[in-house]
Amino acid sequence: MVSGAQAEGFLAALVSFMQPIMHAYVPGSASIQDASTVDRSGEDGKRYGNEGQILLAALQDFISATMRLKIANSEKKPEDIGAIPDEQDKPGEKTIEIIADIPRQIPCPEIQNKIIDALRPRIFNEMPIRVLAFASAGESLEIIDRGEMFRRVLAKVYTSTSTPAFDADWTHAQQMTLSDEPEISDAGYREQKHLLVELVRLHSRYAILSHTWIRDTPGDIVFQDWATRAANPRGNRKIDMFCAVAARDYGVAFGWMDTVCIDKTSSSELDEAIRSMYKWYRGAHVCIAYMAETRALARMHRDSWFSRGWTLQELLAPTHIRFYDMDWDDFFTEGATALRDLPFFPAAPLTVADIHREIRTATSISEYEVSLFRRGDTERIALSRRFQLASKRQVTREEDGAYSLMGLLGVDLSVAYGEGAARAFFRLVRELLATKTHVLDLFNHAYWGAPQNRLLPVRILQYFYRTHHFDPYTRDGRAASLLDRWQPLEPIVLTHLGVRIPLLLAPALKLPADAERCEFVPKGEFYASISLDIWSDTEGTVVSCDNYNVLDARIYEDRHLEAQSDYMRSTITRQNITFGIMNFGMDGDNVLLPQEQQCFSVMLDCGLIPPGHIYPSDNSNIHIVPTHGAPIFQFGSSRGTYRIPRGELERHGLQLVTLFL
Repeated sequence: MVSGAQAEGFLAALVSFMQPIMHAYVPGSASIQDASTVDRSGEDGKRYGNEGQILLAALQDFISATMRLKIANSEKKPEDIGAIPDEQDKPGEKTIEIIADIPRQIPCPEIQNKIIDALRPRIFNEMPIRVLAFASAGESLEIIDRGEMFRRVLAKVYTSTSTPAFDADWTHAQQMTLSDEPEISDAGYREQKHLLVELVRLHSRYAILSHTWIRDTPGDIVFQDWATRAANPRGNRKIDMFCAVAARDYGVAFGWMDTVCIDKTSSSELDEAIRSMYKWYRGAHVCIAYMAETRALARMHRDSWFSRGWTLQELLAPTHIRFYDMDWDDFFTEGATALRDLPFFPAAPLTVADIHREIRTATSISEYEVSLFRRGDTERIALSRRFQLASKRQVTREEDGAYSLMGLLGVDLSVAYGEGAARAFFRLVRELLATKTHVLDLFNHAYWGAPQNRLLPVRILQYFYRTHHFDPYTRDGRAASLLDRWQPLEPIVLTHLGVRIPLLLAPALKLPADAERCEFVPKGEFYASISLDIWSDTEGTVVSCDNYNVLDARIYEDRHLEAQSDYMRSTITRQNITFGIMNFGMDGDNVLLPQEQQCFSVMLDCGLIPPGHIYPSDNSNIHIVPTHGAPIFQFGSSRGTYRIPRGELERHGLQLVTLFL
């Protein structure tokens, strides 16, 4: 049984919840009248929405009548009022349970509406589909959906708006909005919005768990096992400990973990969860990383947590991450600063440096790269580097190798389990080509292992062999790669023939195996030499290590052999190769060669096609030569200039062409 005050509180909370709904769906309802004053049968009822108003009025009548009857007949002591009825309650007697977090005071309608405006996008756009809810010590676990999250957070925000501190801040902002000066007035409205947004975020904070799944039977508890979780002590303990740590150490009332908070039997829910995962980890108050195999910090880098595909984004997406050992003890010493702003601490605790060392040992990720991810500057890290970090991680479902990178790469894919790893990875790269402004770095990978002759990689592992030569050598710029400085002459587009890409072709002469690299006579004013490991079509086998003279004049002197036999021509042209340079520019009618950086290229075997006479129609006769990585070399210039009029390219032995690879 409840008191009249409690019933009124319940009614007030329900009214405040219903008002924004009627505001949104009842045309012309600038304000909502008190339910007791509404004409339920006349025009007023139509104007304000008969159904909603009648519901509120009926509920008020019901509660009032019930309370008059029950309060008159109640013999319970005051401290018993509102308690859950025991077995002695009469079978036919009904009681109303009032949830403890319903506020005693409800803010005015203006503030209510603004709270709703701040809360709705937070819950329905930023929060996970469902979360674990728990009490202050992590007990009384429940799984709740967004609707219940909305209700609970709303009640807490309402309570917070009734404090003297909030009232003072709101009054000050309200006075600013009344100013005749637009700047001050606008600042007042912004301050009001900020006050409510901060309250909403405070009461909707959640912890998120990063972990590896239990491999033994029965494994982790999943959504369908929630009701019978007590039958799985090991899986249940992980849930209990996570919630206890989240509540005890970080003061949150919500938590999320992928085992029990996703209904994987729902394809639409699974699709939304996978596509939103990065955002959820990014938006968490804290990410608790559980090292299930580690007790000593010095062995942390060996934990299988560092080898799994999904944990890469779980390491890099959160703004605040804390590591816990297998006993759920924090690796940080008491009072240590969390791993969020490093390396900008002048005197960080030793344990922080130790954890950074373990992270780098396990992943190769530097402190500077960690800081970029923490600050949300993901686009300042080269695409090929982000791929490289994931290149040797393991996943259970092969498609997850691509799906787990969507957030880190800033693209969105539909989830289609069963399509296979190759198809999922192809769609991922295709989306990058279609949405990113700078894409040359996508071709910074090993050129072996491809079943087809193509410029795009076919698997993530090829990025393990990217070159770091184009990583920015200073940290004060915004470019993720020095290749971003070069804009192609035309858009690089994926077609049914392959990637359409403009290339500056530079033929090269392969030197005999016993010949030493030495000076040579170039065709024009530009020259370069390069040594390359030529690989087989499969990973890990070097066929030869060859030396090449780029733009060697002897390549062009042999063109008179076109009139000779095919055998003689093939004997000579087998010694030639062509480098397709990707990082060049145009200034008016002048071609700009890289001067202070290397040429970034792909190695092409053009068969019997003579240098300078390669056209897009020759695609079927052009093949990419398997190399350990993208070939790079530096041009020298006899005149010290790297600007070539387009009409003089042939004089220097160069050719500008668009190919499909």
